[in-house]
Amino acid sequence: MEYNPICDLRNMLFPNNRVIRWLLVPPAVLMAVFLPLVIPSWTITRAAIMLCLEVLFVSSVLALVGPKRIAWWATRAAAGCVGTIFLAHFAGELWMSPVSLWPPSHGSKHSAFSAMLGLLVIGVPCGGYALLGRWPFTPGSTGNDPQSLLPLASCEVTLDAERAVLSRPGSFESMRWADLREVVIVTTSEGPFLEDVFFVLRDGTSELVVPQGARGSDALLSRLGQLSGFDDDKVIEAMSCTSDRTFVCWRREGL
Repeated sequence: MEYNPICDLRNMLFPNNRVIRWLLVPPAVLMAVFLPLVIPSWTITRAAIMLCLEVLFVSSVLALVGPKRIAWWATRAAAGCVGTIFLAHFAGELWMSPVSLWPPSHGSKHSAFSAMLGLLVIGVPCGGYALLGRWPFTPGSTGNDPQSLLPLASCEVTLDAERAVLSRPGSFESMRWADLREVVIVTTSEGPFLEDVFFVLRDGTSELVVPQGARGSDALLSRLGQLSGFDDDKVIEAMSCTSDRTFVCWRREGL
């Protein structure tokens, strides 16, 4: 898995440290609670702006410390709020002073032109992230890259007596229990905004990569735990890991 700093939103916005992320939560909560109290008078416009900011604060908290799946959607919500704010700012400046759009004015800090630049540089990428779950204008994932399994809502693993089947829109992959030779857990540094834990089932010639956030992954882990010699301690260690590592949880005897 190639590390992509463009797509690693957490490392771009927040330090890759749980303690520091938790320290950022109280200021966001305080802003969400007390900011509405300092508004001298309410209008429809101020109420709309405050609603957007409240969603931004709450989403930021969930993105910082929430479970992976919730954090991923919370990040998209926060990015959508940022994009909406820049779009509204541009619309307001354009409505108030259409002539300030062009030519650009160097003597005023507030103009439709400067608002348009902010929208293009910050608003559009954030809006794209909210819609796509990744930064726009970056190549999508292909092949066996685990990130190609996102969005997780459309990814499901089902089990029967003979095999595990991973289903995505338009395709599916499977692994027979009888052919299974190794089970590893791969972790990445891209959580919580992207999936960062993957169960990898290998038969010696191919592998089935199942993201932890896929539907049915809990049942898969329970089934894997029934394998003779499966190392539960490696699972616990993997679940607390925030770096790029591979944990071998089970290997068929004699290999």
